[in-house]
Amino acid sequence: MKKLFIYCAGGVGREVCDIAERINTQSPKWEEICFIDDTINADSFYGKKLFSYNNFQKIFSPESAIIVIANGEPASRETLSSKVISDGYRLASVIDYSAVISPSARLGKGIIIYPFVCVSSNVQINNNTLIYNHSTVAHNSVIGNNTVLSIGATIAGNCSVSDNCFIGAGAVIRENVQIGSWSIIAMGSVVSHSLPPNGIYMGNPAKMKKENINRKVFN
Repeated sequence: MKKLFIYCAGGVGREVCDIAERINTQSPKWEEICFIDDTINADSFYGKKLFSYNNFQKIFSPESAIIVIANGEPASRETLSSKVISDGYRLASVIDYSAVISPSARLGKGIIIYPFVCVSSNVQINNNTLIYNHSTVAHNSVIGNNTVLSIGATIAGNCSVSDNCFIGAGAVIRENVQIGSWSIIAMGSVVSHSLPPNGIYMGNPAKMKKENINRKVFN
């Protein structure tokens, strides 16, 4: 049994820790739950041991530790996951038991799925994706690597959301729509047609407000 390390000690990290604790309570999966963070000068966070990444590497081998990226910024998810994978560590998936996931759904590595999420039939969720609570991914849809679906996002059937996208809270994507990579869909927006990559979109129907030049969601 390996130790689970939550990379990023912040709000998302605390939420992921809560999910992991519930999983371990019902059926032990990880020997211990700890945090990694390079911005906090402390030995503990949220009641758990805290390590810088450099110190973590010195102490824990890939054979003894597995890592989940707890960050809501797609670019950061991509950067951190690439780093730990290149160093030989594997990504852990943390999936709340209350999530409803079809047996025909295909899930990648390093996925975080919050409570009360629905992943329907023939859905593909690619690596290092974060899906917040009460979100729905309907049949035959594909969610790309490092993409974040915020609270209550709805992805209708036969959609494709490409890599490194951020779908805001309460946003709705109509069926048969394709969202290009590095797209940001603002909270509450309704996407009724396919959208090209590298855009920030908002409204009903969603329209491009500007290019996603900085590839960053949060300031």
